[in-house]
Amino acid sequence: LLIVDTNNIPYVGAIWFLAVLYLASILFYFVEKVNSNIIQLMIVIVVSTLGCISQSKLPFMLGSVMVAIGFMYVGKKLSQTKYRSYFLELNMIQILIGGIVLSVSIFINGYVSMRSGLYSNLFLFWVNAVGMCIILMNLCRVIDDWDCLKKINEVLKNLSENSIYYLCLNQIIITVFNYLNASFWHIPTLVFWVAELEGVLLVIYVVTYVIKNLFKAPQKRVHESNGICDIRHY
Repeated sequence: LLIVDTNNIPYVGAIWFLAVLYLASILFYFVEKVNSNIIQLMIVIVVSTLGCISQSKLPFMLGSVMVAIGFMYVGKKLSQTKYRSYFLELNMIQILIGGIVLSVSIFINGYVSMRSGLYSNLFLFWVNAVGMCIILMNLCRVIDDWDCLKKINEVLKNLSENSIYYLCLNQIIITVFNYLNASFWHIPTLVFWVAELEGVLLVIYVVTYVIKNLFKAPQKRVHESNGICDIRHY
């Protein structure tokens, strides 16, 4: 983190995201303290742009941190009621059209790596990233309304709630699967990719369940006796 990124960290290369999320949360806290919406917007634009052009040459992944502040700002605005009706209530036709257009635009823009500070065309990067986030949020809302797809939405919710586990365990499990296939299974590449996706998700789900229950914080039960609250662990 003091040099460039986490390319040389084996198996958990995505761990760079934790440092970025931590520092971005702290800096965004101070951005939110600015009372003027206009000044707040200008700060976010300047900071995010500088982060995009820094190409991750700053210590502690500050380039990626500054870009992340832009996404936090957009997410904060989308959570407000006055913007939600415009962006988070799209119908299925709008979702499909938007998804197709943005998918094409993503391929046009070329290679993007937030870790390495590579964004190709900055305008297309922001349009594609923010636009696809909006499309996916709307898609999750629509799926939740369809009884036949509620199971899929439950899986998506589980991924969202436990994303930190998937982030840290993903690369380790993939490495294990790749080793097993190369050494023992020898499954054809295309078939293996499909099976690996499902297998990795299943293994991480089980590991996550075990970890969360193994280290579950003790719950508290409140007893009231003669007006005195007695809190006991159980």
